[in-house]
Amino acid sequence: MSDQTLRYEYLYLYTEIDQGGSSGFREMLDAMNADCDVISYKPGAVAEALMPLNTWNFDDMEGAANFSSMPLLIFRDVLWESPDEKHKYFRTCHATSADQLPSDFKDKVMKVSG
Repeated sequence: MSDQTLRYEYLYLYTEIDQGGSSGFREMLDAMNADCDVISYKPGAVAEALMPLNTWNFDDMEGAANFSSMPLLIFRDVLWESPDEKHKYFRTCHATSADQLPSDFKDKVMKVSG
């Protein structure tokens, strides 16, 4: 995304159950140890699940969102944070496949703590 990126956080991966693309994307995020919430839908529920997401504004997309399939990863690209961590400037971004992730994603994604 940007050389200014501090980290990528608040990852939400919307997946379709038993879909190869969704499984592959999830495995890739797991391999990175990325702190990611996975929300899975049955094939018949995907269109309805995407309807509200198509009303969102994404900073990495011109115009209205028009998602019609999963997987869909939504995340924050944090560009600035106050020293006390109470305030931050971030961009809401998306990716529909692993090859759409920023080149520094693996290095700057929030990791699962534990």
